[in-house]
Amino acid sequence: MDSSSDTSGIIKSDQTLFSIIEFLQQEKTTGVTEIAEALSMSKSTVHKHLKTLNQSGYVLNSDEGYKLSFKFLTIGGNIRDHIPLCSYGHSAIENITDKTDYVVSLTFRENTYGTFVFIRNDTFGFRKLLPLGNRFRLHQNASGKAILAQLDDQSVDKFIKEVDLTAATPNTITNESNLRNEIENVQEQGYATSVEERVEGAQSVAVAIENHNSGNIGAVCISAPADDITQERIHTEYAEMLIKEASDLELRMRFTEN
Repeated sequence: MDSSSDTSGIIKSDQTLFSIIEFLQQEKTTGVTEIAEALSMSKSTVHKHLKTLNQSGYVLNSDEGYKLSFKFLTIGGNIRDHIPLCSYGHSAIENITDKTDYVVSLTFRENTYGTFVFIRNDTFGFRKLLPLGNRFRLHQNASGKAILAQLDDQSVDKFIKEVDLTAATPNTITNESNLRNEIENVQEQGYATSVEERVEGAQSVAVAIENHNSGNIGAVCISAPADDITQERIHTEYAEMLIKEASDLELRMRFTEN
């Protein structure tokens, strides 16, 4: 499993390393035996990778076991802070947070995925389901659909061709025709909504944000329990709030960036 590479040019030892990192992300603190059994690896292989990560400062070792260090936060934070849409978007998230007790998030598009780069408010415990840095396919929630609606037809076609429209919940749009109709609807009304399409029990409303200087696209979103907020408030009060903040943010980026 740890041979240097295969015919595809992928380095298998790197794949092993990232599998261990992702397992530690899920398990928080654990031991060599648990990792080896879960990932079907030898304990000696796991131990060597953990020792390397520990010496590099990416993993901490204690009596309780191994866990990831904050060094990953340094890397992720540096990436986020050097993307204008993210750094400018922070103020928009704070403005929206002042006006609602529901979860407010900023999503950034990376190819066929959306990534949560800022999350505020967690009255209902959504943070466990929507952790910072978590990725999702763009067709699976309001933020992603808002982003898709900003893309040209060729880009949407490419997305649908490359991505298996997998379901996160029974309400996820998995039909190409339905997704195209939904994108057209979002384009017409200027915002996207979702009801339990990625997280059961949650509904969201989102508006896309585009940095016209760089072409980067993201979305601001408000999420709430499905039975705690009316559709009328989603389509009026919160949609209008997000549209205004997104518009203001796009103007700031257009005229204040160097």
